[in-house]
Amino acid sequence: MKGHIKARAAAEGFPGYVRGWCCMAKSGTMQRGYRDVGYLLALQVGAFRPAHIGARSWRKHVAFLSEHISRGERRAIRVWFKTYYPSLMQLIPERRQSEFIAGVIERTTEENGSPVKVLLRTKR
Repeated sequence: MKGHIKARAAAEGFPGYVRGWCCMAKSGTMQRGYRDVGYLLALQVGAFRPAHIGARSWRKHVAFLSEHISRGERRAIRVWFKTYYPSLMQLIPERRQSEFIAGVIERTTEENGSPVKVLLRTKR
């Protein structure tokens, strides 16, 4: 993908509650499963910058994700998450990753405006 750097093992540093969401989705205790994980995580992307990427650069990478979302490029969205959040994506079964992506898309397109505004919120 143009403009992306190869993210070696991105040190995500997700708090336990994000991993907890995945456990809840796996066990069936989240109402919409992995779709809810994507929905909730979409509000946190700005806060979970991999340690090896600077803040200014991270905004550019998130802008690429926003473009993929705006164009409905589900495969590119999945690749983005696998590149920048590989350990998180390992917690989501391959066959459920489309549900996760649907949740990300749903949350970032609910509000009027650009998906990047939703993605870059930094509240945890």
